[in-house]
Amino acid sequence: MKENSQFNTILSSLEAKGVEIDQTGIMQKREDNALKTVFIKIISVVGGLIAMGTFLGFISLAFARDSNFDILFLSFGLLSMIGCYFIHKSTDNAVRDGVGIALYISGFVLLLAALIQHDFIPTNMYIATIVIASISLFLYKNQIITFIAATAIIIGCHGLLFENFSNDYLSLLLLVLLLSVVFLFYKETFLRSTSLWWNNNYQAILVATFCYCLGLSIMTSVEMFLPYYGSERMLFSYSTKVVFILITLGSLYILLDRALIQNTVIKGMSIVITAVFLYLLGIDYPAFIVGFLFALWSYNNQFKTGIVLSICTFIWAMGMYYYDLSISLLAKSISLMLSGIIFLSVYWVIHKNWKQDEQE
Repeated sequence: MKENSQFNTILSSLEAKGVEIDQTGIMQKREDNALKTVFIKIISVVGGLIAMGTFLGFISLAFARDSNFDILFLSFGLLSMIGCYFIHKSTDNAVRDGVGIALYISGFVLLLAALIQHDFIPTNMYIATIVIASISLFLYKNQIITFIAATAIIIGCHGLLFENFSNDYLSLLLLVLLLSVVFLFYKETFLRSTSLWWNNNYQAILVATFCYCLGLSIMTSVEMFLPYYGSERMLFSYSTKVVFILITLGSLYILLDRALIQNTVIKGMSIVITAVFLYLLGIDYPAFIVGFLFALWSYNNQFKTGIVLSICTFIWAMGMYYYDLSISLLAKSISLMLSGIIFLSVYWVIHKNWKQDEQE
């Protein structure tokens, strides 16, 4: 980031002096270099993990009869974490970056393995995961490590709720994740401008929360997992689903305002049709709600990614919904027809905004 800023400053000063600069060629070169850097990092991470795995396998065989396996794992885990810290503190380099990430992953796994060897209590393991990941968020300045740490924190919270509380709290987890993603999405400018830490880690935390929210919503729409995420208290279950729907309708209203749609009838019809659609489908299949939200969020941010993810989520949810034998064929037909109308409406809003941008 710092090097890019300095490079842009140099280019601006040269242009101010009358030097002609091929901006297109520079951008193309940057993209090529970025792609090469990503490839090198992937190779470094994979190579580092293979090397660490081989080394740990050798250590395990060599000390197979040693009763202090937990101390051994703890020692190597701490050494890996410390090594990762000093590697990332040195000069930025794709190979070093990849090796550092491999050390971090290995260290994280080894620390958890030490806990398992010492006293395997799932609750303690989840708490340790949250603590290690939380420290990592502030200790390491790396996007990939931030993504891994944020995901680990959510997994730890998920595991704690699953082990110690009722299904009601698992429904709340999805609700909290959804609210977190909504907050991160709509407050991006505020967070990035008020905190350097958020400016550096925003994208990784958003992607981690976004992906886990997507995965959990799909999981809760699969019949095999429904007993784990459905509340035994109907009032609680419907209350959380109603909040999901209200979040979605609020997002739709903001989207219509940003698209400068002043017609009250169109706004009202859009909200009513969406509310009916979400009530019929979203109550039992939260993936419909999350998929629709992703389509709305993609309007102003990450358009291609958001649309692809929302369509994939919708297709998955439709497949699960269509093969649900407890729902009549008429209800399925009406619901799926509403799905088509919703998608066409979202496309119309986006297309209208594009036309306005072209005219301007």
